[in-house]
Amino acid sequence: MERTLRRGLIAHRLLDMWISLSREAKRLTFLVWSRTAAFMYGLFPFWGRLQGVMIVLQKDARFLAIERNDNLGFGLPGGFVNRGEDLIAALKREVYEETGLSLLSCQELFRFDSDYRFPTTTVVYRGEAQGVLRESWEGQPVWLTLEEIEAKTYPPIKPAIEYLWQVARESSKTS
Repeated sequence: MERTLRRGLIAHRLLDMWISLSREAKRLTFLVWSRTAAFMYGLFPFWGRLQGVMIVLQKDARFLAIERNDNLGFGLPGGFVNRGEDLIAALKREVYEETGLSLLSCQELFRFDSDYRFPTTTVVYRGEAQGVLRESWEGQPVWLTLEEIEAKTYPPIKPAIEYLWQVARESSKTS
């Protein structure tokens, strides 16, 4: 118990130090890490098709997006599922890591396959979260309209954005 508590305190201190780094240092670190990881997995796809999770969080007419630190555009909160990790646990972890928010509820919307950099099956959820937004090493969370997200969409999330447009069109027909 004491060992676990110590590990938690160490992790918390490391997170505090990381948060205090400049935005530029975070951007450069994420840029190098993400490009290197994508390149290496593209060459050596050890585990075959990867599993990803992504969530749509909406407040009024805006959606929570992540302005990525690698300059590849806006993404939605989410990421890869660790080996042996449950999808919902991965989603909660990714939402917290990228936004500082705690996931309250979620429901699966759809799944899609992508081979953008490496083979991935992504499960897209819609949900609710609470907390105070904070930036992470991956980027800055921002509330944007669909138009703003679409103007600078990170390519792997295009199916999710297309789905949201479809839902928006259908709901405007019934209004």
